[in-house]
Amino acid sequence: FPSHDMFMICKEVFKGKFVTVRSAEVDDSEITLRMRMNPERTKYLHAVEGTVEGQRAWLAKQRECEGDYLFVCENRQGDVIGMVGLYEIENGKGHLGRLLMYGSAVESFESTILVMEYGFYMLGLREMIGDVDERNTASLRFSKSLGLKFNAPIYDASLDRNVLMGVVTKDSFQESIRPIKKWIYPEIYRRK
Repeated sequence: FPSHDMFMICKEVFKGKFVTVRSAEVDDSEITLRMRMNPERTKYLHAVEGTVEGQRAWLAKQRECEGDYLFVCENRQGDVIGMVGLYEIENGKGHLGRLLMYGSAVESFESTILVMEYGFYMLGLREMIGDVDERNTASLRFSKSLGLKFNAPIYDASLDRNVLMGVVTKDSFQESIRPIKKWIYPEIYRRK
């Protein structure tokens, strides 16, 4: 796995079978803003009103925030197909979020798993949390497939919505994602 430095930038890329995941660059501002401005894909996320210049400033600031990583996911052709964040890292815990995927299911799962593995095995996290709008059934299914266990909904006044908070531990992670890995990498599991 790649190294990191005092800024929240992963210096190398994660190369999977279907995707490449790398730290977001300031030059990604146009594509990341375009992804965030799609009302159909972001209807369960907080709304953003922005410009490319504003997104550039946000990305530049984010890259310097301690405990805050943002990754851009690309398919085999090099097209950006999503982003995922790992932030609020403190005391062995981190928040998995800012997840916005436009690729296929296999690309989305592989991208997210690569980021989670980085958090657990390189950053030494013991636990990751994630929140999902209770109306977002697709995101809830996706998150549960990655091993997150959810509690009853709680009201988020800042966004005027009910949110489910989920947790996955380092100890339970690999067993939780085993079915997904068998689906993504059948050639590996056939040999066992």
